[in-house]
Amino acid sequence: MFPLHICEVTIRNAHHEPIFDEKLLSIYNKIIKIIGYRCQETANWVASHQTVTTLIAQKPKI
Repeated sequence: MFPLHICEVTIRNAHHEPIFDEKLLSIYNKIIKIIGYRCQETANWVASHQTVTTLIAQKPKI
């Protein structure tokens, strides 16, 4: 099963790596925009109750 294990790790890393390269604030803004397409009131509620922008601001610079 060793070769299968290596393949699985490689696939998992390739799948998640793009998330780390993305601009997190841009992703957050896209999420709010998509929610707003369905219901602007809900998008406003999510935006006013979220904590992700605080976490993004605290993210260490790499």
